[in-house]
Amino acid sequence: STGAFTVFAPTDEAFAKLPKGTVEELLKPENRGQLASILTYHVVPGRIYSDQVLEMDSGKTVQGQSVAFSLSADGIKINESTVISADIQASNGVIHVIDQVLLPQTLDSNGAKKLLQTSVSKGAKAFNKGDYHTCCEVYTESCTQIIDQGKTLPAEVEAVLQISFNRAKDQKSEREPAWVLRHG
Repeated sequence: STGAFTVFAPTDEAFAKLPKGTVEELLKPENRGQLASILTYHVVPGRIYSDQVLEMDSGKTVQGQSVAFSLSADGIKINESTVISADIQASNGVIHVIDQVLLPQTLDSNGAKKLLQTSVSKGAKAFNKGDYHTCCEVYTESCTQIIDQGKTLPAEVEAVLQISFNRAKDQKSEREPAWVLRHG
């Protein structure tokens, strides 16, 4: 595809660490959506070089969820994987080779609760600083992740979040959407 991308490319050894039969199962036609989700979870729009990763906490993937960036004694981490070769130039981006396959989160009720608690913590800090835009972005991303995976949650949870999300879009001030989303 055109445009610049950052790709986190697992090694053959990383794929070998997956449970036996995982790759074969993902290659079945009925699992095409799950395979696409995993593959696009390894791609972030734009060129992000290793020195830039160190200045960032996370990057939003083409799949829609974010991957976490950190530094450990082993080197640069993308979620739990370690970058073993960085800044490989490609015609339309940059590649970082990693030692584990990245798997997107699937949410159950406990995962959704944890995501919302983290979201409120981050959102409240932004809100209290008067940064309503960032607060809204944090809440919107969390609500979107939960709504997108609503099939794993009780219908009433998805419904409340969807209503709050829609109400937030209708607010006129910068401050009110954050309150609506937090209440939801």
